[in-house]
Amino acid sequence: MTQARVPGPLGQTPDGKLDASDSGSVLHLGRRVPYTSRSPGPVGQHIWSAPIFAAPGAVAKVTSTGSGGKALIVVGTGHDDVKKGVRYSDDKYFDQAILEFFAPHTKGLNVTIKHVTSAKEMRDLIANGSWDVVAYFGHGVVNQMALEPKERGARLSKDELVSALKQAKPSRVLLMGCKAGWTGLARQVSKELPGVTVSATFESLDVSWEQGSKDGKFYNRLTPSEEFKDYKHGFYIENGQKAKWRQREQDDKLDPNGDPLGERIAQ
Repeated sequence: MTQARVPGPLGQTPDGKLDASDSGSVLHLGRRVPYTSRSPGPVGQHIWSAPIFAAPGAVAKVTSTGSGGKALIVVGTGHDDVKKGVRYSDDKYFDQAILEFFAPHTKGLNVTIKHVTSAKEMRDLIANGSWDVVAYFGHGVVNQMALEPKERGARLSKDELVSALKQAKPSRVLLMGCKAGWTGLARQVSKELPGVTVSATFESLDVSWEQGSKDGKFYNRLTPSEEFKDYKHGFYIENGQKAKWRQREQDDKLDPNGDPLGERIAQ
């Protein structure tokens, strides 16, 4: 795995305030940044989908004039070394970037973004509400069907996630955690939640964090290196329909009658 650069204080003035004159910078994040000078650990340890810059416990709400439905965005903890470089003097820029990142999937809904510090907090937060959309942005586990809301902390298993979602009864779930597609987590969750569309990504999520100004306006946004893949009833969905093929997951055996590279297998 490629080790990420630890970014400098982008867009900051000497007093730590935002410098809106920044012409724009791009950070390609998502690879593991070690605590020491040791090289990144092997596959099987957690990998960052993106660093998390906001303080645990922070809550921001955005109310729309749409249907009145509700969306929950759960954000896990991140790497402090990266956090210091790009969070500016407060967390509002990070929160706004997260809200805009999920905006295509939460349009017309009242959105709550909540930063959690444990798997239990995430599970309880989902289960104790009624949500039309539940989205997660944080660490994943590269060889298990699990999420890791707290960096190097207890993991949220597939069964725990399913149990919480059954209580919340969403129609859409988005998992922006490393390898949530590759491990099979997204597809398995969709099997156990009939009628719910579950979306995830397959890679270690080299996310671009772009900050700067254009036409006198400051921008701060996240761009993933791949698009979400959608699952429903345990099947890969394309254009709202069950696809003939789906991308291979870690536990799949290679199909000699499928793609010769073994990247996709028959449904």
